[in-house]
Amino acid sequence: MKKNILLISINLLLLINPVKSQQIDLDFQTPELYDYAEVYETLKLSNGQIIVIGDIDYANDKPVQGVVKINPDGSLDENFEFNHDLATPIANLAENSLGEIIFASRRYLGKMNNDGELLNIDEDFEGITDLAIQSDDKIVLSRSFVSNPLDFITRVNSDLSIDEDFSANTSANNSISSVEIKGDKIYVSGNFSQINGKPINDIAKLNLDGTLDETFDPGSGTNDRVGEIKVQEDGKVLIGNSYINSFNDIMTDGMVRLNADGSIDQSFADNFPQINGPTSNIFIHENKIYLSAFYEGLEGYEIYLFRLNMDGSRDNSFVPIIINDNVYENGLNLVFENDGLVLGGNVSSGPFNLFSKYDFQGSSIAGFSVPLAQKGSFSSIKKLNDKLYVIGSFYQISDQTSYNLARLNLDGSVDPEFSMQQNLGGIFQIEFTKEEKILLNAGESFIRLNKDASIDPDFSYENFKDMSGISKFHILENDKIMIFGPNNFYRLNPDGSEDISYMNGEGTGGPNGGSTNFAFQSDGKMIVSGIFDSYDNQPVSGIIRLNEDGTLDESFDVNNGITGGFIRSPLYLNVFSNDSIFISGLFDEYDGQDTNGVVQLGPDGELLTLNAFPNQTICLTEYKNSMLLQFYNDSLKKYVWQRRYFDGSVDSTFVKPSELINLSAASQLYRESSTSKTAYVVGRFDVEGESISRNIIKVSLNRAPAIDSQLEDIKVLEDSAFNITKETFTTSDVDDPVQNLSLILMDGENYTLNSDNIIPDQDYNGDLNINIALTDGLDTSVTFQAIAKVEPVNDVPIITAYSGMTVINEDDSLAIEIGKLQISDPDNSVDNMRMILLDGDNYTVDENVVYPELNYYGKLKLNLRVSDQVDTSNAYLTEITVSNVNDTPNITGQTEIPEINSEGLEIKLNQLTVTDPDNTFPNDFSLNILPSDNYSLSEGLITSTTEADTLEVSLTVSDGQIESDVYIFKAITSFITASKDKNSIQARAYPNPAKNHLTIISENFGIRNQLVLINQRGLKLKEVTFTDKIYHLNTKDISPGMYFIRIKTDNNQWLETKFLKLD
Repeated sequence: MKKNILLISINLLLLINPVKSQQIDLDFQTPELYDYAEVYETLKLSNGQIIVIGDIDYANDKPVQGVVKINPDGSLDENFEFNHDLATPIANLAENSLGEIIFASRRYLGKMNNDGELLNIDEDFEGITDLAIQSDDKIVLSRSFVSNPLDFITRVNSDLSIDEDFSANTSANNSISSVEIKGDKIYVSGNFSQINGKPINDIAKLNLDGTLDETFDPGSGTNDRVGEIKVQEDGKVLIGNSYINSFNDIMTDGMVRLNADGSIDQSFADNFPQINGPTSNIFIHENKIYLSAFYEGLEGYEIYLFRLNMDGSRDNSFVPIIINDNVYENGLNLVFENDGLVLGGNVSSGPFNLFSKYDFQGSSIAGFSVPLAQKGSFSSIKKLNDKLYVIGSFYQISDQTSYNLARLNLDGSVDPEFSMQQNLGGIFQIEFTKEEKILLNAGESFIRLNKDASIDPDFSYENFKDMSGISKFHILENDKIMIFGPNNFYRLNPDGSEDISYMNGEGTGGPNGGSTNFAFQSDGKMIVSGIFDSYDNQPVSGIIRLNEDGTLDESFDVNNGITGGFIRSPLYLNVFSNDSIFISGLFDEYDGQDTNGVVQLGPDGELLTLNAFPNQTICLTEYKNSMLLQFYNDSLKKYVWQRRYFDGSVDSTFVKPSELINLSAASQLYRESSTSKTAYVVGRFDVEGESISRNIIKVSLNRAPAIDSQLEDIKVLEDSAFNITKETFTTSDVDDPVQNLSLILMDGENYTLNSDNIIPDQDYNGDLNINIALTDGLDTSVTFQAIAKVEPVNDVPIITAYSGMTVINEDDSLAIEIGKLQISDPDNSVDNMRMILLDGDNYTVDENVVYPELNYYGKLKLNLRVSDQVDTSNAYLTEITVSNVNDTPNITGQTEIPEINSEGLEIKLNQLTVTDPDNTFPNDFSLNILPSDNYSLSEGLITSTTEADTLEVSLTVSDGQIESDVYIFKAITSFITASKDKNSIQARAYPNPAKNHLTIISENFGIRNQLVLINQRGLKLKEVTFTDKIYHLNTKDISPGMYFIRIKTDNNQWLETKFLKLD
């Protein structure tokens, strides 16, 4: 056998598709969140039903596209279904005379029927702010942010095509915010000073052909925003959705009504109640005016919905209703019914953003509910004891009610044992105490929860000094609490009371306000950054370090610090494990040097890097001597992630998860500890083209290891298993020591794997590409190929089949041909092989010819072998069937030579010796006497018809199927006759042939008789005299052969005969 050694030379080749690190954990499933829907506008239809638009994702738990229709009792119209995917939410609604619904936003103008079917849409409209429908169903649009002055006021036909006559003659020099049609007049408001080239300020009245109605003149208008107008039946104009300080150079108290000619209605102003904030949009119903504003009411300063008489005085018969502040963003949504008014999405007491119904005195009508919801969102996440605590905007998470705070299991499922049943409003931050209680700030509330989410009564906080709410806080190692507000920061005792021992004096101050961010160095000192310029009346630069007691650390020096830019925006602050400081924000000058708003400082404030990072960079976390950064990509218009080292160089091994490559909103990242390789990320992610708001994903921050080179060759025999260990290669991993790495063998072509063993395919030779990689337990390196040279080794041939003859007849031979063998041998052809076949049971072999034993039938087991001149195969066992063939009986002799007496001769089967390998003689054999002239046959007896001494009878035997060859059966006549008739005598001699003696009997013997024995050569052998009628001749002493006997009696008679002497 060839003793070839397999030499494997492994070259490591980088594949095209690496196994990425920083992978999303797909086993972590974020639960579904439900938040109260936001209602943008409501429209009561002519049939009494109400169209509702807004951030609405679910109605009665059924997914919807932001548009639903409800019945007057608040139930959902199940037949209404609007399925068009719009680029932006609908903002404006109106109904035409056909009952069709016209809708618009700043991106499109469309029309649907009463069942929600989209009839028409034009998505080329830009900047639509409001719409109104004329009696002829033409639509007048107010618009903003358009380049052509003719487009600020646009009219379209009922089929949404442009009314060219109107649009060509109607223009404005700035944005139009509102439009209303009253009778044959069109009223518009906005930030303009000309209509159709004619001077007019903020509010104008047009004829239906688009020309200016010059009977209406608002004078100089106002410098304040005019958000919306509402025209009374008498032509007077109410200005809403604004706060007017002065109009036409006349001081006002927030709201103005104009007379039909555009002058101020002073009587309305005189009666209007005092308000402390902008008004909402305005509704008029049955000579009553409805609006909302911020003012001091019965329950303190709140936003109230109240009612005015037509003279501007408050209608005290209507009890004001507290509503929430989304009225300034989404507007006031009122629908009037016969028994009261429906308030959509503005109620502050009770569930936020749901519908409520009130009578015309302001009392709530129970039982009216519209089950609308939008997708909720997460804002932050923290981990404690294998549980995840999440905050956000939601009232239900999965199927559990919990207000803005919930607890999850590690797989993302909701923990049903924890539920926040009290709605505190938006929660900004949570932290855990050593007792595992939860400290949180929500609005102006700062509370502590027990483990079951109940409020801990032992913790009590109330705003003090210049604190007007807590924006951020931090629990110190001694259980005291640092709190930060919009104006200053303080320290609390563990029970929530002020820690008066904290020596921050007057705290931060200056014309720019308070602190914005903080972080701690390893010695417990606190870095504070913000837009302040003094601390305890000492001038500072806005970046300071405080001792643990609150006093200023004078050893920290940033020189002039941030010296230019829009520094009122938040400053992002990170302190790393080496105590260096990373600050980013919207500022363009640091210590007199130009900057893009990102600086890195040493532990004591010294400048390390300037402009080394992209602008608007936020450091999400420190990880393994590097920083995970997020910044805004201007070309992508998205937030992206990047990892850099502290010197600003990019870590090219960082592979961003696809969900994090494009972030449409800044995200929050949480790691359990500084050594944790995984992070929970809250953000707005692009997932398969769908933007998911503030969702949570679990992502690995680990960097994958690498295989750099091969250290040694690997030798192995062909067809032998071998293994590769990591020690065979040089490896590297930024995050883990080499001993923590493991080599991975991967499937490939022409080999299989069994545990750590690589097994080349049987008989394979040539190049073998082996896929290998390295893992640190979390991530896997790019795949490399080990190229193995497999040298051929002589293989032992294998006989797999025999296709030759397998059945022969008894006593036939069979030639075994090598060409009839199927042989497996990748190294040699059959032409170069020889067959080896040896003798076996019941057969012999001569030159590959098989000879079964004579008369053998049955199975022959042949052991076939072949040799390729080097190796001999194992024996291949094949069976040859020798079929049984009936043999011809063979008469080989007779047991005796009988005498034929006077009665004749009957030949019997037992007088014959017969050979027949197939049958047992004489059973079932038959005898057949053939006819002859020398004898006659009658009833089985043979009578000789010749005088010969020996009678030859021709006969055969049959085994029932085959008859034997003819056999000549011999018998001796028992009469001896003399040669001369006159003197002859008769005698009987037997047996003939004889062995030991011959008996002679005759009645003709005399008293004295002489016998002479002569051989065939005429020599006399014996001469005796006998006297009896019977004589026994002893023949023992004579040799086998033919002999002659002569007998002469005393009366001179004689006879001569012959006999055969047997051995």
